[in-house]
Order: sequence, then C-alpha cells, then structure tokens
Amino acid sequence: MARPAGEGEHREPPRRVLLAAGSEEPDELLARLGRSARDAGDEVVLLGSGVAAEVVAATAVQEDVDAVLLAGGDHASYDDRLRAALAALGAGDVVVRREGYPAGYRPVT
Repeated sequence: MARPAGEGEHREPPRRVLLAAGSEEPDELLARLGRSARDAGDEVVLLGSGVAAEVVAATAVQEDVDAVLLAGGDHASYDDRLRAALAALGAGDVVVRREGYPAGYRPVT
C-alpha cells in the first residue's frame, strides 16, 4: 500500500525487494506475491529464490528499499541474519516482513 502524501507533497510508493528465503520456494510464488505488491501500488524488485541474506541486504541498500518481503514459511534464522546484515550496512530501519502463501495458491508440480 502506498504511503499517504501530505498536503501538496508527492510521495512515491514504497519499494520492495521480494524473494524466497529458501530454495524450496517456487519462482511462481514469488511472481504471484510480486504482482500482489505491485497491484497494491508498490514498486517491486524481484531477486528470486535461494539468495543469501547478505546479498539481499546489499541489494536492499543499493536499491534504497523501504521493505524486504520474504516469501513462504517461517525461516527465523534467515530473517535474523538478514536483519543483522541490514544493520551492519546502516539500513536497520528497513522493514523485514515474511509473506505467507496467497489465498488459492497451488504450486505447479
């Protein structure tokens, strides 16, 4: 969802990095979540599956994102490594949020 603009102020939508924390998350899931975020007004940077937390953090800094969305199930140790890597790069204010599977999602087998 885009951030509201103050009177006379133009605000760009939040940028997001979208990826799966583990290699088991299919790219189809990422594409679906990416479309949902885009349709909500976000700009999406899609990294793909199996990307190391340190690479995600560096990309988040390079792309000047507001939030990192992680797809799929609970991967607390990955999330902790990502937050630590962001903090080490001076980007501890970047929101890290894990997104569940969208309603009706059925992986292609």
